[in-house]
Amino acid sequence: EVGDLLAEVVHVARGESYLAYEQYRRLARLHQVQVAPLIPADPGGSAAIAPATRAFEDLAAMVAAALGWGDRKAQGILGEAVDLMTRLPAVAQRLRDGVITVEVARKLIERTDLISDGPAGGWLPTEPAPGETEPGAVMARVDQAIAGELDQGGRGAWTPHLARDMADRIVFREEPDAVRQRRRAAKLDRRVWTSNLDDDMALLGVTMTAERVQVSVAAIRDLAARVCGNDPRTTPQRNSDVMFCLINQVPYRCACGDPATCTSDLPGEGADPAAVVPVAARTILHVVADEATVAGHADNPGYLSGHGVISGD
Repeated sequence: EVGDLLAEVVHVARGESYLAYEQYRRLARLHQVQVAPLIPADPGGSAAIAPATRAFEDLAAMVAAALGWGDRKAQGILGEAVDLMTRLPAVAQRLRDGVITVEVARKLIERTDLISDGPAGGWLPTEPAPGETEPGAVMARVDQAIAGELDQGGRGAWTPHLARDMADRIVFREEPDAVRQRRRAAKLDRRVWTSNLDDDMALLGVTMTAERVQVSVAAIRDLAARVCGNDPRTTPQRNSDVMFCLINQVPYRCACGDPATCTSDLPGEGADPAAVVPVAARTILHVVADEATVAGHADNPGYLSGHGVISGD
C-alpha cells in the first residue's frame, strides 16, 4: 500500500508540472494575441515600446483579477510564460512531461535571462549575435543543451539548486562575458538589510561573496560550539547570539549559569571584546577549478562545495 500511495504522489507531482505547463502555454498565447502585435520590430526607446508596455500591464491586471492574484505576481508569471515558451521551448516540453517541476523551470528561466540574442518579451532581435548567422542561435543552443542535461538526469533528479549550477555552466560556455558582467554587478550590489517579523522579532540579512559567507558561518559556528554541555540554548539560538556579539564586539558567554563548574572554551570576564572573534578557527573551502584558472592564465568557472558554480576570479 505504501508503494502504491508513493507512486500516486509521484503521479500527482507530474500532473502539477503538466498543469503548470498548460497555464504557461495559455498565458503565452494571451501575450501573443494582446501584446506581441504592439511590440515594434526595432524598439529604440521607451516611447516606442510604451504601447506594448501598457498592453502587458493591462493583460497582467486581467489575469490577476481572474485568478485572485496581485498585479506583481501576475506580471511575474506572465513574463515567465513568455520566456519559457519563446526562449526555452525544449525546457517547456520537459515541464510538460513531468521531468522537472515548476520551481526548476523558474530557476532555468532566471539563469538564462542574460542571454541577449533570444526572444525577449516577444521581441526577436533582428541582428544575430556576434559570430552567429541567425538571430536567436545562442539561445536555441542553450535551450537544447539544458534539455539534454535534463533528459540525462531523468524525472525527479533535478532540484532548483542543481538546475542553477547546470544552467550556469551552459550559459558560461555560450556567453562568458555576460556571466562575468552579471557577477560583477551582483558583487557591487552587496548590502545589509533588515525586515520586521512577528512577535517582536526581526531579520538581519547580508549579501556577500559565497566564499566570505562560508568563512563567516564557520567562524560563527566555531565560537557558538565553545560553550559547555550545560548551556540550555539550542545551536541555532547560540549562532544568533554569537552573531550579535561579534557585530557589536561584546563578550559571548556560556549560559549554563554555574561559573564554578563551567567547562566552556571562551574568554574570561574582563577580556578584550575583540578577543571573542575566533581567529584560530580553521576554515577549509573546497573549490574545483581547472589548472589554467588556478595559475591565473584563464578565467573559467569553478565549483565551490556547499554553494555551486563560482566565477574564475
